Amino acid sequence: FGPQRSSKRAEAVTVLRRLLEIDPEDPIKVGTTNVTIEYNTSFEAALNKQVAADPKADGSGLFKASKEAVEYYMHPGSFDSLHPYYYQFLKLREVVEGISAEEVNTLFLKDAGVLAGTAGSFIDAGTNLNVNFTYLLAHAVHETGYGKSNLSKGIEVGRNALGNAEQVTNENRETLTDIRVVYNMYGLDARDTAPEKLGSEYAYNQGWFTVHDAIVGGAEIITSRYLKDGKDTLYKMKWNPATPGQMQYATHIIWAVRQAETISKIYKATGADKKTNVTFEIPHYVNQPAPPKVAPTMEAWYAVDTRNAGMTGVVTTESLRIRSYPVSGAVLGQINSDALVTVIGENNNWFKVTVDNGLSGWISGEYVEWDSSYAHLIGKTGYVNTNALNLRDAPQIGEVLTTLKRDTTFTILEVNNGWYKVNINDVEGWLSSSFVGIK
Repeated sequence: FGPQRSSKRAEAVTVLRRLLEIDPEDPIKVGTTNVTIEYNTSFEAALNKQVAADPKADGSGLFKASKEAVEYYMHPGSFDSLHPYYYQFLKLREVVEGISAEEVNTLFLKDAGVLAGTAGSFIDAGTNLNVNFTYLLAHAVHETGYGKSNLSKGIEVGRNALGNAEQVTNENRETLTDIRVVYNMYGLDARDTAPEKLGSEYAYNQGWFTVHDAIVGGAEIITSRYLKDGKDTLYKMKWNPATPGQMQYATHIIWAVRQAETISKIYKATGADKKTNVTFEIPHYVNQPAPPKVAPTMEAWYAVDTRNAGMTGVVTTESLRIRSYPVSGAVLGQINSDALVTVIGENNNWFKVTVDNGLSGWISGEYVEWDSSYAHLIGKTGYVNTNALNLRDAPQIGEVLTTLKRDTTFTILEVNNGWYKVNINDVEGWLSSSFVGIK
């Protein structure tokens, strides 16, 4: 098929565009495939499982996210195909063609710290593993802060007397042997308890003594850990629509869209969005509602645990800031020492409270002396928030009277060291407060 005259060639191109339904003004459509996959879980059931899985509103994993925020970022329809976050649906087990290492280095990695000039390593890793290299690069960019983290710049590790890898410090340097500089580009095993120590010792055991080795070796591990069991999109890695709430990567509710945004930047910076083949796989749940119309405000990101609603406390510092949301929210005012506050709800030792002057917002619980009588709970209605909960005749080791199902309600009569004495249909007994919600 090769018309010789230019007019015929133009006509042929027009016919092909009509057959392929390609918009000549939108070249990204060329080679773009959108596939919808139906899942047999209802949207509401999946949402409830995600909320129960303790999703986080912050990257440090300290604050539980609200159901409203989870719903927004979990809903497949919250971001259309023109939004950078749509790249969370990009199929990642496909090699990217038509992008050179020079383009990526020049147009995206120019100011990326230790990652500058490393595009070839990511492309090689992606090709060898049959993985979209932009995902590997986005993952590294996220974990290293654009190549600025200490783990990416190199940390010294040696072997101690037992032959185990140990991060070098001023105190132990003379006792260690085989000291080498190691690199960890994906934050592998860099757990929150001691990220640099654990991440560097893991890299030492893997033999990542160059940036290239860390990129290629780490890519093999994240591919085997996370791009498995069909989880071949960022969305599926984060939300796992096949079995919601189970075997998911990352607790932060915006983990997937943050990675997607970086991938989108790589595609747009290099022109890959207009010259490569891409496949997007969009999930669809049973009874999936229309997507939320607007993103939740930061004030609405944080879950409000109301089990201690009504509890009172006295401010113990000279001037306590009250904020629109925990830690970094806008300062709404100052609360003076000895002022009385009443709890609306809480989240990780931050409390949403009201003050006598009518002001409400979030304060740190560190600067409040709380009423320890638990009088605010007496007479309240509670409910079981686990699948099965034993009702005992005494706290902790008492004899089991019966087992209560999820959502069973009761009246709280007494509180004793984390246990509630309750009344259920005229039967009294004790329940662990860890598995109880308060209405």
